[in-house]
Amino acid sequence: MRHTVITPSGQKTTGVPLRAELNDVFHDVRVAWYLALKSVGREFFGFSLGRIWFLLEPALQALTYWVLLRYIFEATGAGVSFATFFAAATFWRSHASMLVNSARIVTDSSHFAASNISLRVPFLVFLLEEMIAFGFRLAILLLFLVIAGYSLHWKIAYILYIAVVQFAFTMSLSVWLSVFGGLYKDVSRIVGHAVWLWWYCSPGLYVISRVPKDVRWLYDLNPFAKIFPALIDISTKNVATHGAALFYILVLSIVFMVPGAWLASGMRQRIYFKV
Repeated sequence: MRHTVITPSGQKTTGVPLRAELNDVFHDVRVAWYLALKSVGREFFGFSLGRIWFLLEPALQALTYWVLLRYIFEATGAGVSFATFFAAATFWRSHASMLVNSARIVTDSSHFAASNISLRVPFLVFLLEEMIAFGFRLAILLLFLVIAGYSLHWKIAYILYIAVVQFAFTMSLSVWLSVFGGLYKDVSRIVGHAVWLWWYCSPGLYVISRVPKDVRWLYDLNPFAKIFPALIDISTKNVATHGAALFYILVLSIVFMVPGAWLASGMRQRIYFKV
């Protein structure tokens, strides 16, 4: 890492010792962790049910879809159950929240500049907030499956594997959305609508076999065409599926994330002061 110092004789570019740079990073992580905990707690401050909303929000969403499909449209089959909808809604809620929030992370962080806090901090706060929220939702989903009578045991490890894959995939998109959202504020408006369309194009409410065969190849390009079936199969059927496909998604997500993170780091200050 190098930085420029202005002296009476002109500008001088000097290197920053690695230890000093690491100390700055650790300091920013500590600040971000404190702010993330405060933010998560403040999100439910004043509500009588408090953090129970981590359970109620995906549960109510799943219940709505279950009632609609089961009793209004009279759909039947293994794919129409509250457990499958709850699992899909739990994972999707974290995915949707990260994408929508990442698109406006720069425009919502002007107060950091006024406090002379490193611009690395808002990105870390965003990441830690979503990791904490995702951890809560995942724990609640596992608790529900146990209460509902589903045997977990070794399945927890595979569910965690699916969670890591989805989180990596979502982060790879979030990094790029944070960049484009900082350059073009309209991106945050577009993302919200795109996420809802994406949800209905993913097999969270129906089994993938209902997709017409002539468009199945296009549908299979959606990573959630593997993530959701794998999650539902392991949660309700005790079968680990799509392992190789999930691994490919994980690797490609990391590859896609690295240049996005590099670009975000290099453009962060220019994007930030554009707000």
